[in-house]
Amino acid sequence: MNKMFYTTRDLADRWGCSERTVFRMMKPDRKIPLPLPDIQEDGASNRWLVSTIEEFDVARMNATKKKQVSH
Repeated sequence: MNKMFYTTRDLADRWGCSERTVFRMMKPDRKIPLPLPDIQEDGASNRWLVSTIEEFDVARMNATKKKQVSH
């Protein structure tokens, strides 16, 4: 079965960081902020569509490549 959503814990594991860092990544002042969760309910874990996270990862990779080329 294919996964449809990532939780905050899933993202922390994926990126090797803490759950708190995942929340910091959503701050709008970041160059490429993490999109808000696709599902956010009171008392439940946040959930992002796999496609949302894949698009975010591609945007981060592209920004890194541009930064490397400009140096």
